[in-house]
Amino acid sequence: MWSPPNPADGVRGCGVSWDFLQKRTDLHQEKGVSSGSGNTSPSKPGMKFNLECFGLPNIGNSCYLNATVQSLMTLEPFMMSMSSQENLWRDNTEAGLLRHLHALREARYSTDMDQRVRLVVSLKALIASKALEYTGFQQKDAHEFLTVLLEQIQSLRPTMQSFASSLGTIYSCPVQNLIFNMDWTRTCQRCGTGSSQTQIFNSLSLTLHRGATTQELLEDNLKATELQFKCICGSEISHQQTSFSTLPNVLILRLKRIRYSPSYELEKVSDAVHLNRDIVVTSRDDAGCFSLVGITSHIGSSPHYGHYIFDGRDMSDSPHEPDGWLSYNDDHVERCTGSQVCRSRQSIAYMLFYQRVVCN
Repeated sequence: MWSPPNPADGVRGCGVSWDFLQKRTDLHQEKGVSSGSGNTSPSKPGMKFNLECFGLPNIGNSCYLNATVQSLMTLEPFMMSMSSQENLWRDNTEAGLLRHLHALREARYSTDMDQRVRLVVSLKALIASKALEYTGFQQKDAHEFLTVLLEQIQSLRPTMQSFASSLGTIYSCPVQNLIFNMDWTRTCQRCGTGSSQTQIFNSLSLTLHRGATTQELLEDNLKATELQFKCICGSEISHQQTSFSTLPNVLILRLKRIRYSPSYELEKVSDAVHLNRDIVVTSRDDAGCFSLVGITSHIGSSPHYGHYIFDGRDMSDSPHEPDGWLSYNDDHVERCTGSQVCRSRQSIAYMLFYQRVVCN
């Protein structure tokens, strides 16, 4: 029996059949996302791709996995770091996760659907071998799965670093591109005495406010809040401030779309958020400009079921298509634009992927 998620957790997603995907055509048209034609365009030098080969098969309630894998394959800093170290993980028996992710990306240039099925099945089994909650085919939350996947990749670091050292080189974990530090500071409102601690994150969760922009939600999350804390001076009121101490190459923002209703029942929050294409993030010693490159969305009105899709920047994007994006719905892939996606996903966007760029 599947139990409801904690409000601090996310929304669950289930897989759907091809018949259901076909029925979603009207929804895509209504939301302004264009249909894919299966045309080819340049990707790797001298190679062509077909959109039909970019999708991932749903092996049973696995849309959360498919959307997560597609999101990682859209993040340039992550994929470049992984690909550039192929000589370290290619023959290393401990590095199965890295090999599977690389193989799934390479499978985009093959028409062998059976190969993609095998890769998805074996990737899920590999993750489930260390996270037993993924053994079956239950509905799962995409953010929870992303966290587990990144943690398992990070757990390879000691082994990979030792192996790299034996070869006279170094290993850099691809997840480092997503890591940032945050300072939590508490200050007594009366005497000014305080304390602080630093924590490591690979994503940041934001409380929703209807009609707000991504930038506003982020800034609101960093505002000082009142905290009940008894200080040595006798005051019981302090202020708590959250701030970035370092910035990542890719900033993942999770929108909190689950909350308790007035009757203490879990409900899905469908408040629309204006999705900024570009945001500015300030840290203790730095400021960075970030550009939106991907969105994982949860379709469904309930926190207990639904469907995940991912929209991401087309990494083969040519100069005459600067806003070219792809929409991934399991094994169905469509061409779209970032502008269309930002308009159509305002009420269902769940995770936002912002890549650091040079500030103008």
